[in-house]
Amino acid sequence: MKKQNPITEGMIGKFMDNLFTNIQNNNRSRNQKALKNDPELKRLEADLAKAHDKLRDTIARRKAKLGY
Repeated sequence: MKKQNPITEGMIGKFMDNLFTNIQNNNRSRNQKALKNDPELKRLEADLAKAHDKLRDTIARRKAKLGY
């Protein structure tokens, strides 16, 4: 019997991308009113967006490097 590896790197990358996208979208929708008045929340949301974009770029570069 051959062992199967149910988790591949592509699946993990898609999961992480979707996870951060959902977090970003949910935070944005829940805190839309607070974003208008809270400078700390504005800064944190901007940091999250930058981290998300950096993660997506890293995943894309690794996929290109490995040929996925």
